[in-house]
Amino acid sequence: MPAEHRRILLVTRNLPPLVGGMERLNWHMAEELGKYAQVQVVGPAGSAQMAPENIAITEAPLKPLWRFLLVAGWRTLRIARSWRPDIVLAGSGLTAPLALIAARLSGAKAAVYVHGLDLTVKHPIYRALWRPVLRRMDQVIANSSATRTLARRVGIAQCRLAVVNPGVTLPEQPVSAQKCREFRQAHAIEGRPVLLSVGRLTERKGLLEFVTQA
Repeated sequence: MPAEHRRILLVTRNLPPLVGGMERLNWHMAEELGKYAQVQVVGPAGSAQMAPENIAITEAPLKPLWRFLLVAGWRTLRIARSWRPDIVLAGSGLTAPLALIAARLSGAKAAVYVHGLDLTVKHPIYRALWRPVLRRMDQVIANSSATRTLARRVGIAQCRLAVVNPGVTLPEQPVSAQKCREFRQAHAIEGRPVLLSVGRLTERKGLLEFVTQA
């Protein structure tokens, strides 16, 4: 089937107006997939207003979490049964059960993009219910090699795993040497090494330990 005729249904709670790396990643994932396939999204309330062009979004209440899962699950299933996507994609482990059920009942493939916490969260209910679902997905896409290792540790088969690293859009022109000097002068870091972290400074990411050791 030509790529432009493929249908992808993305279900995720992580979309703007929520703020964070996962939200930006899902937004760009929908945008890029929309260039090669027909895409519909089931997302949180407020996300339709900020959706990429040509991407239809069906909203579900953001809070409480159980209500989002219930409403988003029903709407994902309804769209899957009527629209018949080729792939139902969960934007994180949280919505993997919704994607799996909708895919199985509509004849689609079930896929999920997993992040570190999707595999390491210690909540007993999550471990009991969500991990078996992740093992049953047709495709599990990890955001890094480290996340793929975590996926293997929780029993996801190697043949179902792939790695797609998040990326960024590079500027067309590099930053000038003059602006670099001005930045260093403004922050009093001339001649000193600079550690750049793009993301939240949370303990689990190991940055504080790295700085302490350095």
